[in-house]
Amino acid sequence: MVATKVGSETLLVAGTVCLAAHRLAYTDRAAECLGLIALLLAPLSHTQLPPKCNLSLLRSTDARHAPLVGLALIPVLLAALSVSTVGDHANYCTLFLALSLVAAAAKANLCLRGSLGTATALITAVAALLSLGSNSQGLALSGSILLALSVAVLSALTLITCLRVLPRCFTLSEAMIVSDFLVLGCCDAVFATVAKTTNDLPGIFYLKRIPIQTLMSTLILGMLLIGLASCPILRQLQYHEERLAKLVAEKDDKMTSSCDNNRIVRLSFMFFGTAAGLVLALIRPWTMLLLDGADPFLWLVKFVLEKPFVRAGLLGYWAVLMTLGVFFAVRWFGQDADSKKDTSSSKARGDASALSLKELVYLNFKRKYYHALVVAMFVPGYLIDPDLMHLSFSVAFSVLILTEYIRVFRVWPIGHHVHAFLRGFLDSKDQGIVILSHIYLLVGCALPVWINRIHISAPTPAGLLGILALGVADACASVAGYRWGRSRWPRRAKTVEGTAAFVASMVGSLGFCAAFAAVDMGGAGLALVGKIFAVAIFLGFLEAASAQNDNLVLPICGISLWYLLTFGK
Repeated sequence: MVATKVGSETLLVAGTVCLAAHRLAYTDRAAECLGLIALLLAPLSHTQLPPKCNLSLLRSTDARHAPLVGLALIPVLLAALSVSTVGDHANYCTLFLALSLVAAAAKANLCLRGSLGTATALITAVAALLSLGSNSQGLALSGSILLALSVAVLSALTLITCLRVLPRCFTLSEAMIVSDFLVLGCCDAVFATVAKTTNDLPGIFYLKRIPIQTLMSTLILGMLLIGLASCPILRQLQYHEERLAKLVAEKDDKMTSSCDNNRIVRLSFMFFGTAAGLVLALIRPWTMLLLDGADPFLWLVKFVLEKPFVRAGLLGYWAVLMTLGVFFAVRWFGQDADSKKDTSSSKARGDASALSLKELVYLNFKRKYYHALVVAMFVPGYLIDPDLMHLSFSVAFSVLILTEYIRVFRVWPIGHHVHAFLRGFLDSKDQGIVILSHIYLLVGCALPVWINRIHISAPTPAGLLGILALGVADACASVAGYRWGRSRWPRRAKTVEGTAAFVASMVGSLGFCAAFAAVDMGGAGLALVGKIFAVAIFLGFLEAASAQNDNLVLPICGISLWYLLTFGK
């Protein structure tokens, strides 16, 4: 147990919490406002780890990585959505805001100790129950309590599972955010599924969803289900891989090695067969239910044919760009994993001090190469066809999850090759068995696109925030910091010059979209300019101060602040 220090990251997040609470109060959502304000007690409490967890499970044990980030980020995002949407979507977002406050109360009960920690959990829970009671539109009191208890238990179990199953992959706050996404995503899928099978639910659960939002849920949750169902096979595969590696290292019996290799091949076929079986027998029928009987594969064909030249052209452009990008990456960087094994192992342990300045600059260049590829692929795609970009992000996310299964468990025939290639890109934030930075990068770019589609189908700056913040601003900050950085922020490795480059590039890229791209800026004049500068400056300081993974935190905070600064409702 440690006393939490109120650092600059906590202060920045606390500012967004206060702004969200103000907007909630302004729109007569007193219970939700109270729940957010209660979370501000978290930085003043003592921090502890959940039961059956220890410090060795965390990527970083610094107490300044305050739990407010993990407790408040998702509730603030949902608060921003609830005050910026109208009608059924506003009510649905308010319902999920209440559920996120329930989850926050459960996590505060696990991770905060002392009277202030107890007060945080208790007040947040009471506020969430009041919100559920006032916004459930017909849900009985017993139903509200049962729903709240279910979310609280799932949130606590998911947090503990994330830390124990994936050790050293998360900070405490990152694990909280990931658990929120998992629990709330499952809740949304359950609500949508049950609403298709009965007419007895309150009206708030019969939210009209567009097909690409339905496919997003089934693709991502379906791929997670494949991993869960294939766990026994993957465990056996991991055992035989480790056994084979040990035998090869000891130059043991060749017959035994051959038997293990045959088992690995058979288990790999079993994994792919299980995945295919689940897609055809479970995920496809589930998707058909949510799409009112439409076959998802036929729907995808019809979707592309709605705008055949535009969508086929974009798919072709992405295919060419990905092929060239991977080709040059393999040609330029692919041999590093074999020629610099010692350096790679140092990076895998997070030992940045083991690398020289030249090696750090080269590693940074390799990682930002993919950020540039992201900009070249995603910005034109979003500006030309936001709906195709929305769906493509969902497909790409599910493919990345599958790729990580293959890499972690060395699934034949490409598991070893994927692992050898990706380990050359590890840094201090990739210390666990799962490499999360590239997944966070995709999610960070996709999340604003997914969320913005709730409001409007046209491209807007809100949808571009993740792509520009990570693909342009973060890359510019990194390059400027390494090249010209001289003045460092107190107790941080980030430089003032890097932060200035982040803000300037963020403002410049948003200004370019306003001036030359067909983007609905959602306003004009000084108010719009002020919002652009406010979001850019806030994200610049957060990038410098945050101890979390930038790819995860910056897009969530950016789109939340953008919506919170959009007045007029």
